[in-house]
Amino acid sequence: MLAIIRTTPIGSFIEVAANICREFCTVHDQDTLVAVLLAMAAARVDTANQLHQEAALLVGDGEATLAAFWDLLRRLDEIRHQRHHNE
Repeated sequence: MLAIIRTTPIGSFIEVAANICREFCTVHDQDTLVAVLLAMAAARVDTANQLHQEAALLVGDGEATLAAFWDLLRRLDEIRHQRHHNE
């Protein structure tokens, strides 16, 4: 489902949920699947916003030092490794 929210516009979630119900034996109904897809998409947007805010704090208004830039890259790499570990 993570791949679905990465590639599918939110406006298509109802159709996607209907397809999932048709193709797979699931105990969840279409409305539940739409709610799960929306919650996952919202969490993904929230994470992106947090990363953006953290980057703005580290790098600032463009006057950042090279060290701040490298700190940002290290932090993003840590997040990438955590994400792969959790999947």
